[in-house]
Amino acid sequence: MYCEFEKAFLANRTLSIIPNLLITSVTNLIFTELRDQWLSTVNMDALNFIDFRQISVEN
Repeated sequence: MYCEFEKAFLANRTLSIIPNLLITSVTNLIFTELRDQWLSTVNMDALNFIDFRQISVEN
């Protein structure tokens, strides 16, 4: 009886691991994409600021 319960528990746990891994992977992908977009925006803002400062200094 205990052995059957243990097998069922392990099978259920294994099945629950798969969706958890999928959710974790998708979440990581989304946050990585958001981070990359944010860093790209910050870099562009920094470059635009540097260009603006150079134009101001030249004039």
